[in-house]
Amino acid sequence: MVRVNDPRRDPASIKADVLPFCAPAGSATASSARVVVASCSSAGLVADAALSLTTCHRLAADLAGFTHIFVDEAGQATVPETLIPMRLVSARTQVLLAGDPRQLGPVVHSAVAAAGGGVHYGRAGSGGGG
Repeated sequence: MVRVNDPRRDPASIKADVLPFCAPAGSATASSARVVVASCSSAGLVADAALSLTTCHRLAADLAGFTHIFVDEAGQATVPETLIPMRLVSARTQVLLAGDPRQLGPVVHSAVAAAGGGVHYGRAGSGGGG
C-alpha cells in the first residue's frame, strides 16, 4: 500500500506513522502497489504519471491497472473533484462513490440546486429517497 501526496506538501506535516507509506505518483513504489491511497486531486498525479507513458488516455488508464476506485466522502467533494480519479477508469474498473450524509452533509454550491433539492440520498439500490 502506498499513499500519494501532493508534491508541494511539506513532508514534516505528514504523521510519522504514515510517512513510510508515502511515495511520489510516478515512482516504482507507487506503480507496483496493490493499493494506492490519494486525495481526488492527488489521483490526478497518478493519472498524469500513467499518461506520461503514452499519449492515449484509454491506454493510460489500462496501464494504471486499477480494478477499483473508491471515492470516500463524495458528498463533500464537488463534481469536478470527483471526476479527477475517473481519469484512471478502464473497461475493467469498478467505481464506488461513498459518503454518509448523516456524518457529513453534502456541500451544495449552487443556489438553484440548494433551493430545488433534486438530490436524493439513500443506500445503493434502495431507489433513493431519504
